[in-house]
Amino acid sequence: LALFERPLQPCRSTVALRVDGTAFQRWQAHLAQALPGQVTQQDHTVSISLYFADPDGNPYEITTYERAP
Repeated sequence: LALFERPLQPCRSTVALRVDGTAFQRWQAHLAQALPGQVTQQDHTVSISLYFADPDGNPYEITTYERAP
């Protein structure tokens, strides 16, 4: 679990979770059903992250460093 400070904005601290590759795929599938069209994926070369917000606008990031071969 990691928290990142951002410039002063209401409710903009990101909750970031690091998961293994299997958990990442499960989160990706779950979020595609739970939040269709509201999740973005970013390839950071050494990691892959999913970004989304809950209904209150709180941002989340789920990241894995276990890339598929």
